[in-house]
Amino acid sequence: MRSAFSLFGVERRSKLRFDIDQDVCYRTMPYGQSSAEVGIGKIQNISSGGVWFTTEDMLATGVPVELAVNWPARINNICPIKLVIHGCVVRSSEHDAAIAIKHYEFRTQGRNAIH
Repeated sequence: MRSAFSLFGVERRSKLRFDIDQDVCYRTMPYGQSSAEVGIGKIQNISSGGVWFTTEDMLATGVPVELAVNWPARINNICPIKLVIHGCVVRSSEHDAAIAIKHYEFRTQGRNAIH
């Protein structure tokens, strides 16, 4: 991913990013002439405005994407939750992509988490 720093070493992003290592399942929504794709990857970093994650194939810029992430926290230390993120691809290379988050929600999930 491109550096977020200018020539003077100043962060240009408006949101603080957090490095995390969580598995992610993604699927693209049909867009124009493209068909839906599904895949798995790993989140590299996340902020309230975007997510950078690895992909199995290159995703086209502008394509709507849904991400599903097993969240490490649990409700009352028992009930697993997942984070579902909806956004659009803003940058992509052969094996990673960055999306701008449009909205997200936490959902409870059954005993079996997504893998």
